[in-house]
Amino acid sequence: MSDIEGGKLIQLSETEQAEADQLKQTIDEQFALIQSHGRVLETTFVELAKSLKRVRETRYWIPWGYHSWTSYISSLHHKVARSTLFQYIGAVEALSGQISDEDLTKMGIKKALELKRVLSAKPDALLTDKVREVALDPDKTTDDLRVTVAEEQGVTPEYPGTWFDLGTVYVTADEKKLIQRAFNIAVRVDPPLSTAVPEWALKKSIIERLCQEFLST
Repeated sequence: MSDIEGGKLIQLSETEQAEADQLKQTIDEQFALIQSHGRVLETTFVELAKSLKRVRETRYWIPWGYHSWTSYISSLHHKVARSTLFQYIGAVEALSGQISDEDLTKMGIKKALELKRVLSAKPDALLTDKVREVALDPDKTTDDLRVTVAEEQGVTPEYPGTWFDLGTVYVTADEKKLIQRAFNIAVRVDPPLSTAVPEWALKKSIIERLCQEFLST
């Protein structure tokens, strides 16, 4: 199959075309697993990030009909937020030099993100054996890993508190509009919330405002 990039003809070999077709099918299957929820989410998000990283490396988004890598990722926003996908891909990429693909999948995305935080704070750091052990232990939580990271790597959490997973829900188009409208109002009410913070931090502040409004009635 051939396509055009920057005025130049792009020709995939039979092997590349087979890989591109298989990769596209794999990504669709991974999104289907994510939407079915369950414990599989933790590992499937890692596998999805690996697949998307491969798409970026091979530029298979071109024969798939997208004019840029960003436009391809943006096309997936109705499944998972673009910022979240970039965050997950970044975690897999950052850890690929120190953690095997098998171990990345085993630890799951939340622990992978915690380890990425170490390398973001200390780019030349080597993850200690103890940190690796806790990251791969299914009986240890992300909070346990965060404590070990502070002790072993000297990297403390950027924000106080412990991780509270609010989960995800299915909504109709109308329900989504209603929720988004409420969120937007919560951001604008005086004093307005700063949007120059991580997405999760903004959502937490929005939810806190909604809770306070309900409890005051």
